[in-house]
Order: sequence, then structure tokens, then C-alpha cells
Amino acid sequence: MPTLKQALAKKLSKKELELIRGSFDVIGTIAIVEIPIDLQKKAKLIGETLLGMLKQVETVTMKTGSHVGKYRKQQMKIIAGKRKLVTKHKENGIALDLHVANCYYSPRLCTERMRIVQQIKKGERILVAGSGIGVYPLVLGKHTKAKEIIGIEHNSEAHKYAEKNIKTNKLSNRVKVLLGDATKIKLGQFDRLIVAIPRPGIVIVPELLRHLKKGGTIHAYDFAPEENLQEAAEKLQKACTEKNRKCKTLRVVKAGQSASRIYRVCVEGIVK
Repeated sequence: MPTLKQALAKKLSKKELELIRGSFDVIGTIAIVEIPIDLQKKAKLIGETLLGMLKQVETVTMKTGSHVGKYRKQQMKIIAGKRKLVTKHKENGIALDLHVANCYYSPRLCTERMRIVQQIKKGERILVAGSGIGVYPLVLGKHTKAKEIIGIEHNSEAHKYAEKNIKTNKLSNRVKVLLGDATKIKLGQFDRLIVAIPRPGIVIVPELLRHLKKGGTIHAYDFAPEENLQEAAEKLQKACTEKNRKCKTLRVVKAGQSASRIYRVCVEGIVK
């Protein structure tokens, strides 16, 4: 299959082709593309070209801004195909229903989620703060022998999709999701805490540590500059100290690029 730039070679000028960004996301039947401002007058052409390239795609959207608000909703506009933003997607053997604009979900984290899977031990209780449409709890539920996985999500629309996705994947026996503020809900203590909320990120960890038992493992997502990824580890150390807990950093892992020289990172550690 040709690249997007190759498919547009005879439709755009040389200068316009230089502005084309080769990467785009496909979530179910919806493609999401970034188009520079200077090229947005050709958005419809680009969208229709993508439709012709990708057989499974029925809708092409263009990002019109970054993720905004506490629910990290993606600003976007439909530029070609069907007028719909709800789709069905598959990741790591899990079936997912979602609204691509109103629910935060990144297919680029599918490998990262399986990396976490490899660390889970039999019988663990796991809490996912910022569970969204349920993808972390569901992937963990399908691929590990954890005893119980609970997700907490503040976005009511994402939570409704999570409940639906749990039923679809027949994992109700071990996976549960709750609607609410993870810093306020009382659920006892867990063996593992996944803070899947890169913004605000590690700054909310102090209010979540009461969920993690002594000697438990934390995976906290945040953003850090390429030249100093350890900055995130230092933030986690400080967050734990604030609650008189000690954290032994295990690793800082790149989990995708957010902007030029800025990476989404996962800081992992043992908290005593």
C-alpha cells in the first residue's frame, strides 16, 4: 500500500507535499489525521484520498486542536466519509466501543499496555486511576491472572462505554469500573496502582497513594523532556515523600512522543 504522501503525489504541489505528515491514527472505522494550517484548504482532498487507501475506514477526521479539559477530549472535524464519531475497535484481543472525540483513547499505547501485562503476578489486586473506556482494565483482565482489577473514571461518557466493553468482552467476573474521583473513592489497598492520567500526571499521586499497600508497585504516566526523562522519576519521589512514603524507582519508560522533544513516560517504582 502506498503512503499518504505517495497517494497525494499527483494531487498536490511539491511544496504542499512537504507539509504532509505521514503518520495518522486509525481507530476502528475512523482515521484521525493532523493537517498543518497552511494545508487545511486541501483537507477534503486529503480525507478522500485516505478513504480510498484504507478499506476499513468509513470516516476521516482532522484534528483541530489538542486534547482539552480534564477529560482530554480531542478537538476534531470530519473531512470525508460518513458523519459519525462512534466506532468499534480491537486492541490486544479486546473489543472496544467508543466515541473518538469525547473519550480519550490512544491506539499508540497498545504495546505499552502489553508491557504492563508482562509484569502482573497471579492473584494481584490492581487499581487503574483514569480507566477511560476500560482499555487498561480489560487488557489486564484478558491477559493476566490478576484476582481483581478495578478502574475509576471521572468522564461519565467514557465510563458508560467501559461498562459496555466489560460486558462485550465477558470479563465482569474480574473487571469492575466505577464512576468518580479516584482521589476520593475509598476501596482499600491494592498490590498495584496504575495512574493512567498523564495530565495532570504525577502531581495527583499523593492523593492516590492510600490505595497502594506497602511494597506495592506504581506505574505513573506523565510527560518529560527528551533531555531529562528522569525529571518524571524525581517528581514521583517527591510525591511519595509528601505522604511519608518511600519509592524505589525501577525504571522510566518512553511511551510515545507528545510533541517535539517531549515524551509521554511511565515511571515505575516500589512504594514502601
